Amino acid sequence: MINDRSQGGVGPDVSTDGMTYWVSDKQPLTDIKNWRQVTRASFQKLLVAAADKFPAHDPAENEKQSHVTILVHGFNNKFTSATRFYQDLCGRLFDGPDSLGLCILYDWPSRGSSLGYEPDRSHARLCAHETMLCKRRWRPRGLGKINLCSLVSSISS
Repeated sequence: MINDRSQGGVGPDVSTDGMTYWVSDKQPLTDIKNWRQVTRASFQKLLVAAADKFPAHDPAENEKQSHVTILVHGFNNKFTSATRFYQDLCGRLFDGPDSLGLCILYDWPSRGSSLGYEPDRSHARLCAHETMLCKRRWRPRGLGKINLCSLVSSISS
């Protein structure tokens, strides 16, 4: 997980320390205690190592290729609702023999409300910029296809 939240990754505001990087092999993912914070360099090494394990396919077999997907949740989402959705999505699309590859959650502190997206517009632009920086940083490091999947509406809490 790439996280931009205050209060150790679960807060309602942007972290003044910048983005943080987390890994987990425990569930439920809704509990921050089941995540371990790592450095950006360590996260990148782990990501490249995981992508190196993707099965090799001929470029003509594009539909069989595995991908790294960065999931960006919509507005009005607390840490628990974003990680619950992420855990469910990963269980359906990124586990088992038919896995699409690897999914990373980009969790950001929405300032919105169920009434509208307006308070989040400036922060959403910043998050988009940050995810594009991640994509540019990792692409030359052995990660071929990196997809961004962003939700434009809120996830029910």
